[in-house]
Amino acid sequence: MSYREQLVEQKIAEYKSRLKHIDEMINKVEPKCSDSTSKDELDHIKTQCLKLREDNKFIDDISQHNWQEKTIEKAGPMALLDSVAQQIEHLANKLD
Repeated sequence: MSYREQLVEQKIAEYKSRLKHIDEMINKVEPKCSDSTSKDELDHIKTQCLKLREDNKFIDDISQHNWQEKTIEKAGPMALLDSVAQQIEHLANKLD
C-alpha cells in the first residue's frame, strides 16, 4: 500500500471516528435537554449531523482514483465536523 493510500485511509478513519464521537455526545446530552433553549440548540446540531451523515456516505464511496477531486481533501467535511463537535461539547458542558 502506498503512502497516499495510507493517508486516504487514515483520513477516512479519522472522519468516521469523529462522527461516532459526535453521535455519542448527542446521546449523552439529549436526556439532559429540559429547557427550550438547549432543545433548540440540540435540534440545530442534529440538523448539522444529518449533513455529516450524508458526507459519511459520500466518503464511503471515495476511491484512490477520485480522491483529488473530492471535497474531503480540502477539509470541507472535516471543518464542518470540527464545528459540530465543538457545539455539542459546548452544550454538554453547559448542561453538566
